[in-house]
Amino acid sequence: MQDMYELMPPCYRTRDGIHMLSAATRGEYADAYLAAQDSVAAVQPDTVRVTRRWRNVSADELELQPMLEVRARFAAVHYVVPCLVLNGNGWGAGKEPKGLERDGAPWVFAGERQGIPACTLSEDDAHVLALFASDEDERSLRASCSMTRGADGAMTHRIIYPFVEEPLTYSARDEYAPPLEEYVRLRPGEEFVVHAYIYCAAPRWPGFGMAGLENAALELLAHDVPEPLPEDELWRRGVAYARRLLTEIDGRHLFAIGLTPDEGDSFSTVRHFEFGWCGQNGMYARMLICDYLAGGGREQLDSALEVLDAWAGVVGPQGLPHVHYERSLDGAQPVDLCNLGFYAWEMLRSYRLLRQAGVDRPRYLAAARGVCDFFRGHFSQEYGFGKSWDVLNGRVVDKGGTIGAYMIPALVQMSVEMCDGSYLDCARRAYDFYYERDLSAFACTAGALDTVCIDKETSGSLVIGGLMLYDVTGERVWLERAEMAAYYFSAWMFYYNARYPEDSDFAREGYRTAGGTMVSTQHHHIDPWGALLVPWYERLAELTGDARWAERARLMWANACQCVSDGNTQMHGRLRPLGAQNEAYYNCRWHTERAGTLNDWLVAWPGAYRLSAICERARLRQGLGIGT
Repeated sequence: MQDMYELMPPCYRTRDGIHMLSAATRGEYADAYLAAQDSVAAVQPDTVRVTRRWRNVSADELELQPMLEVRARFAAVHYVVPCLVLNGNGWGAGKEPKGLERDGAPWVFAGERQGIPACTLSEDDAHVLALFASDEDERSLRASCSMTRGADGAMTHRIIYPFVEEPLTYSARDEYAPPLEEYVRLRPGEEFVVHAYIYCAAPRWPGFGMAGLENAALELLAHDVPEPLPEDELWRRGVAYARRLLTEIDGRHLFAIGLTPDEGDSFSTVRHFEFGWCGQNGMYARMLICDYLAGGGREQLDSALEVLDAWAGVVGPQGLPHVHYERSLDGAQPVDLCNLGFYAWEMLRSYRLLRQAGVDRPRYLAAARGVCDFFRGHFSQEYGFGKSWDVLNGRVVDKGGTIGAYMIPALVQMSVEMCDGSYLDCARRAYDFYYERDLSAFACTAGALDTVCIDKETSGSLVIGGLMLYDVTGERVWLERAEMAAYYFSAWMFYYNARYPEDSDFAREGYRTAGGTMVSTQHHHIDPWGALLVPWYERLAELTGDARWAERARLMWANACQCVSDGNTQMHGRLRPLGAQNEAYYNCRWHTERAGTLNDWLVAWPGAYRLSAICERARLRQGLGIGT
């Protein structure tokens, strides 16, 4: 495959333009200021390691941006700048970076924005070419990436040293800051040595060149992670934070969506109550039931029932529930498929779990079944399940996105509960639809509700739903599609530990980026969302025999277990409650001028995902079906 690309002669940028060195001898290049030498060695059957050595041969100190370029010898039909630009980011009306350039200038991104550093990828149906930085030393890792398309459709992949962001820095959702320009400074006779990798192979599936690249990155990049706390301690902290979130509303206690800094030196409760997505009332209630069954106090069961009774009582005339409790007191509202999918699945799971506690709540089953019945009758070959619906009249409000895939796990489990194959048939049709339109195009969308863009979250439901369909039907196609969805999700994962200054939050707290997941093309920061998929990746490893899925699960779990407060944790001058964890880890210049910052939004969902993963992993270890 090495005949499908060309390693270009060394070039560098200065403030007055781009300069290319001329060949002096084989593998050596020079001009009046610099000499460069390349060394290339195979490290895998499909990957070579390039070492480029620059030396200042002038009598002056030089300020420059060295570059490493690789040109493809095929026209690209699909391209990815991992975590940032997926084939142009054409879906959605947001103002995130689109395409390969802005106003005629190529996009250049600092590598710390990406799960594979300074990485670009292009592919056709037979070839995949990717270039990415090595993480073996600071100079190699402090790199940026860019990609341009030639007149023949072939891509030139480019690494620029050190950090550069042009023509602007994407600094917050739909917001931009001035460009970032860093330079390498070389004294006379001084050398600058960097390492990078070139990956070239055939795609495993059309448009899925990232799958093989992810496997290469998993092997080549260093991803040491801290040992997670024992599960029993994580459980104790998680339950404590769940109880901290219980807040009175309308004469009953529900889980508030989180805590935010107050005007003093503490935190205040955000009085918003959401069933799924960020609020996770349903999942937290189920976790309290699990705690009760494991020997916790009666108050755990009573709290769970109080929460679930409230949510079972906000079902509208069409069988659709309100998913934001306080808004249910005000009348009609659109309800989204992310929350509705969580509603149907969690109400069903709690109904089943409560039977183990000797508690029968048929209202919970009826509530879950009402949602499943509605969507069994409203599946569309045009838009699947859509994105949101009017809770009162049952009309679709927004048809866009892959978000409807959140209904698939609930439909599969309802088919098992009711012994009714029509739910399973609907789940199959839905998965086929979202696979053919979205997943096979390597672009899942609209699952992150605070954005309208390509993102990672909805693909989680395709991993879970695919594995459920395989477990129920035994048909290999669902296992293969679940694996494809997992490769898509993992394309947002960090395969290495980015480096940060000693006075950054990341360094002070010992936070490692490996295993964290970027949110979306519109939100450039890490979160611990991968915790939810940890047991499903472990199940995928078991079914496929591919231990790399277990390794990814290990990384995601270790990442998600960082920065969970022990009750004495002080950050930014505030004491964090026991079990609290912030949502966003600013791995790049995002809402801040300095990368490596933790935010102070102590949202509900990370704790719920960790608790749920602990339960699912326990079932998996016992040989029981997970997700039931």
